[in-house]
Amino acid sequence: MGHGYTILSTKNRDSFLKYKKIYAHEFHHGFFKEFGGIDCFFNIERGYGINGMCDGAIINNTLANFSHIFDYDNEFFYRWIKSNGLDY
Repeated sequence: MGHGYTILSTKNRDSFLKYKKIYAHEFHHGFFKEFGGIDCFFNIERGYGINGMCDGAIINNTLANFSHIFDYDNEFFYRWIKSNGLDY
């Protein structure tokens, strides 16, 4: 359960986000009763996320996280989406 600003970094250094800090915010009252066997995409550097250490649960081909990403450099995610042909 978290409220406020978060700073995330990717756990997988082969990610397209490697070496990039992700600035976000969270406002949630939810929590996981059981967290075993779930992979996380992000390390939490500030904030709470899923369990105080990570956020971005990866299940099959889906990423779900409590943090709402703020694209501080104004076009990083937009350029990535366009360059991968996902803007249809």
